[in-house]
Amino acid sequence: MIVADVATDAGISLRSFYRHFAGRDDLLLALFEEEARTAVVLLGELIGPEGEPIDRVRGCVEALCDFVVTGETYAALLVREHLR
Repeated sequence: MIVADVATDAGISLRSFYRHFAGRDDLLLALFEEEARTAVVLLGELIGPEGEPIDRVRGCVEALCDFVVTGETYAALLVREHLR
C-alpha cells in the first residue's frame, strides 16, 4: 500500500498525512509504538505481579512472541513487513 492509498482510506489529503508523518516508515513506527503501549498493558494483565520471577519472565517472553510473531495485530504485521 502506498501513502496516497493510506491517506485516501483515512479520508485525508496527502498534505495532511505529511503534516503528521514524514513518510511511510514514520507511519509504521507510530503504529508500532501504539501497539507496544497496548502490549505493555496486555502483558501486565497476563503476567501479573505473582509467581517466581523466572516464571514471570518466561511467561512474558512467550506471550510477547505470540503477540508479535503469530498474532493478528499491527505489531505482527509490522514484523512481517520488516522481514519482507
